[in-house]
Amino acid sequence: PASRKASASSPLRVLEVGVGAGANMAAFARSGLPNVDLVGIDPNPYMESYAEAAAEANNIPFQFTLGDVENLPLPDASVDAVVITLVLCSVPDQQRALKEIRRVLKPGGTFFFWEHVHADEKDQLLRFQQSVMSPLQQTLADGCHLERETLDVVKEASELFNVVDSKRLDFPGLWLLGPHATGIAVAV
Repeated sequence: PASRKASASSPLRVLEVGVGAGANMAAFARSGLPNVDLVGIDPNPYMESYAEAAAEANNIPFQFTLGDVENLPLPDASVDAVVITLVLCSVPDQQRALKEIRRVLKPGGTFFFWEHVHADEKDQLLRFQQSVMSPLQQTLADGCHLERETLDVVKEASELFNVVDSKRLDFPGLWLLGPHATGIAVAV
């Protein structure tokens, strides 16, 4: 789903929350979208030069904005799509973050997410390890929680989004960070 197609006269406005050093820039460049206006928001001012360099290397029109997902510095209904990668693990209030994402999305806009999550119920040992290690992880990794059920939180926000596709993925080599969830949701 997409809220609309980009045209020569009106670019598709995309917000990447937690843009960091611009790790997703190559993916945006390969997306095949001909006319994208990318805004990247990050709470770390030191990421700006890295994100701008990544955007330039991939020929992506880009604007860096300092901010966080719980208080997005954008007007209501101002973006066509929001991309968030490995961010909701570290925000203090996931529901508030989702409300902010919905606030800036145009009606029918698309929300793409990829997050590491708490291990599946079938893997009780890994779930236990994540729970034990989460306080240390939060201290060492900017508030990152290992035991969040982010996919469930997004699905439960049905007043904000309709999740049209989602799945759990496991990367065993990443141990505590191995369980992931990805999905696509449409703003209600």
